[in-house]
Amino acid sequence: MAQVACPAGYAGTITALCNVFGTWKDASGVCVQLKCAAQQNVSFANWSDTPANTTVNGTCIDNYIPANGIPPKRTCRINGEWNEVMGSCIYGTARHWAVK
Repeated sequence: MAQVACPAGYAGTITALCNVFGTWKDASGVCVQLKCAAQQNVSFANWSDTPANTTVNGTCIDNYIPANGIPPKRTCRINGEWNEVMGSCIYGTARHWAVK
C-alpha cells in the first residue's frame, strides 16, 4: 500500500494498493483544492471565495472608490490563507468629466 500526499494548494491523501501483478488497484481518497473564504469590508473592500495561489481584485464597498483608479488586490496563499491587501479603496464617488 502507498499513500501519496496531495500537491501544494490541495488537502487530502490518496491511498492505493500494488497487487501481485505490479499494478495499482483500489485507489481511494481525494485531493481538495484549498481556498480563501469570502470576506466582507476588509480595507473597505469585499473579497470573493478564491482558490489557493490566486490573486484577485477586491470590490470597493458603497461610497468608496479604488485609489488612483486601481482596485485593491489580494493573494490567496498556497495554504488557503489571505495575504495582506495591496492598494486601497478611498471614501468618495466616481466623477465623470466631459471634455468640451
